[in-house]
Amino acid sequence: MVLQRSWTTSLLFLAVIAGGVRPGVAQDTLDPREIEITGSWVRSIEPTLADPVAAAKLGVYDHLAFGKGRFVRIDGKSRKNAVLTLEGEAKFLVRLFDLTGFDTKMLSARAEYYFGGILSKIERNPQGGIEVSVTYSNLSEVEGRFYSRQAREFAGRTQEIRERNEVLLGKAKAEAPVSSQPSESGLPQPPAGVPPTVKPEPAKTSSEEAAEDATEPGQPRNRPVLKRRNRSGSDPAATEGDPPSPAPPVHPTQSADDDDVVIYRRRDGSRRTAKSSSSPDVTPATEDSSDRPVLRRAPDRRELAKEVDGMMLIPEGYTTLGSDNPEDSDKPMHRVLVKSFYIDKHEVSNADYKQFCEATGHRVPPYWQEKNYPKGLDKHPVVQVSWLDATAYARWAGKRLPTETEWERAAKGPNSYRYSYGNTYDPQKANTDGQKASAAGAYPANEFGLFDMTGNASEWTNSLNLPYPYSEAEGREDLKAPGPRTVRGGDFTSTERDSRCLVRQNELSDHGSPRLGFRCARDAR
Repeated sequence: MVLQRSWTTSLLFLAVIAGGVRPGVAQDTLDPREIEITGSWVRSIEPTLADPVAAAKLGVYDHLAFGKGRFVRIDGKSRKNAVLTLEGEAKFLVRLFDLTGFDTKMLSARAEYYFGGILSKIERNPQGGIEVSVTYSNLSEVEGRFYSRQAREFAGRTQEIRERNEVLLGKAKAEAPVSSQPSESGLPQPPAGVPPTVKPEPAKTSSEEAAEDATEPGQPRNRPVLKRRNRSGSDPAATEGDPPSPAPPVHPTQSADDDDVVIYRRRDGSRRTAKSSSSPDVTPATEDSSDRPVLRRAPDRRELAKEVDGMMLIPEGYTTLGSDNPEDSDKPMHRVLVKSFYIDKHEVSNADYKQFCEATGHRVPPYWQEKNYPKGLDKHPVVQVSWLDATAYARWAGKRLPTETEWERAAKGPNSYRYSYGNTYDPQKANTDGQKASAAGAYPANEFGLFDMTGNASEWTNSLNLPYPYSEAEGREDLKAPGPRTVRGGDFTSTERDSRCLVRQNELSDHGSPRLGFRCARDAR
């Protein structure tokens, strides 16, 4: 009896080491982060795939996934993948990426294999079938769930990112009851009795409350914008010539000699100033000074909202750069972690750019006449601006240009679509294959609430146009580095192929184009 129990225990230990746990065993329950890919499961979500918004709410991407399929073939050149069918149905395909060379050699036609990995994409192919992409894949001829070390690490990191983003987006409330049951998205929640990692917001001081204008219930309060003034009392944004260089961030322990002025914006567009009690000699800003004061401080937690001053918060997450298509030049395909950031909802318009030119004396674009844009184009994107012009505007506005990784993360949305609106090309959802640019908001926003990320005007990014893989350590974001900069997004003349989010173009930093504009970004912390 002792010998038999010891032998049974050894077998169980070996099964755990191998990673295989039989799904059919009653005691074996699915981890909330696990998804079993079967033909019936694909059939159940098939109607949802026709609607990109509904598909985005499935909440299944980047989860551990396992299943069984029949091997068909090996596809791909630069990045090979094994194609399997589910339950023998040719229209339900699973593509396994990142297999080892040993795995690809052991495959034999019509044989069945058990697989595990990370569920990364579900889409309909041109033949009408459905393809499920699994990355960091592992294979076995023995029944069970087999996950590679990379898959488990990726799932763990993704879970941590989701939890941080929930706090960042305000979904986790310290006072709300905490459940140990899985959420609707299939992710586990903290057990009862364990408070979520949300720091309480600091209480407002009496001076802050007095500084804010009263608003109607449900309306956003006015947010003070800190504007730096120089020793002479002149306004940097109102000086003639080149735009001013950004001042260093305001430190919490700054002395009264630093001459800070807080400018409050009202909802009707007017402004008033509050003189700092510690700086009695500061000259208040006048009504004719710049309407877009430079932000010289990091936003506090109260400002980490989904939308702030016409900018949308993009939560931290991964984006896939490059392509494994032989016809595309940007290789290899690779994933990059992008930290949370804010980006403009709309491309910078002619009206926005006019404020900048009037405040700084900066030169206007060539198509303007008498320092004014053509009539009726106030909400159209400003074009024929160089990278140097766009950088100057961003610096004046207290922002910066987005990196190309940030731009692609924002454009593809949380589900990494081929176009900003989905995986199927549709010129009715973006200004492509057309003759001229359109005004902001003429086409629907993507899932992050951003407009015209596909088409309309292509957009400058901050990044040097260097070969992939992307690495910030190479100095790609150095403002002083020479070389062409990366342009993203396609324009109103772009074709189905050219308007994909992954397409990169380049342009010299001192050149402009009638189809090239920009939008700004800034850090979220």
